[in-house]
Amino acid sequence: MNIINTLKAVKKTIKEKKKYFIKNYIKNKGYIPDKIYIPKYYKEHYGKVLNITHPKTIAEKNQWMKLYYRDPLFVLMSDKYRNRFYIEKVTGKDYSVPLLGVWKKFEDIDFSSLPKSFVLKTNHDNHPIFVLDKDSADFEAIKRQIYEKLRISKYYKTREWGYKNIKRCVFAEELLGDGIHEFLDYKFFCFNGKVKYLYVFTDSTDGKNGKMTFFDRDFNRMPIKLYKCRTTNKNISKPENFEEMISLAEELAKDIPFVRVDMFNVEGRIYVGEFTFYPSNGFLSYKPEEYDEIIGSYLTLPEKNGWKKLKNRDKQWLKKSLM
Repeated sequence: MNIINTLKAVKKTIKEKKKYFIKNYIKNKGYIPDKIYIPKYYKEHYGKVLNITHPKTIAEKNQWMKLYYRDPLFVLMSDKYRNRFYIEKVTGKDYSVPLLGVWKKFEDIDFSSLPKSFVLKTNHDNHPIFVLDKDSADFEAIKRQIYEKLRISKYYKTREWGYKNIKRCVFAEELLGDGIHEFLDYKFFCFNGKVKYLYVFTDSTDGKNGKMTFFDRDFNRMPIKLYKCRTTNKNISKPENFEEMISLAEELAKDIPFVRVDMFNVEGRIYVGEFTFYPSNGFLSYKPEEYDEIIGSYLTLPEKNGWKKLKNRDKQWLKKSLM
């Protein structure tokens, strides 16, 4: 009897270990092929089968882009440090937030060379670390955060292909604003090189837990919101150089089927923060729900791997920039 109970216990343990292995190792380490994983993850998220053959909603089309449009330029643009090379090449100007330093690991940082306040980032992950006063900062806690960020891959969980081959690093930028008062973030959604709409991120000082208010390209409020996200009723003024922001977004989005271009506007000066090819991990869900297909209709899917036919691509420059 004891032997039977022991065998049952062993069998239960093996089953639990196998379940844990599948869920936490194979799933997050990329051993399940993308063509199997992406539909499975989509079904887990939405509770329905992914229509990858004839995608209509923006979320469905984002999954198609993950699978079938893997432009190497997306790696450079997704890299929050190296994207400045692309911005300067395209525009001939420096629209990036001023860089204070870049390092391979946390221990390489010479904090004595940095100003009192700055922003610390990893180049492949979200949510920067705001250091408002380095004299009172808990650098041990910051070190743990940085190494946790460096360990995580955005690709393995949600298969956002642009992040897969980024060579990870740590870098610091100037702090825009004071880190205490509200700071506006403008996010332009570009479809086939044209801005269709944007949202302004408000009520936040650190890029987290804010509110998203949507506008069309003429800065008229739109009656939509992202699922589970908050909006604000307060007045948001149109920037005086808004048309310049639109033109800049479209210049940077040229020849790209879909990208979100994020900008700051500080006392009339425009800064480009980052590029996002799969907003909300590629699972954008709008309210009212009919906007999932309306916005999906804005994106005309390209030919599979159509980027290979682009004639104005400087392949040598791209290869060098990704090093």
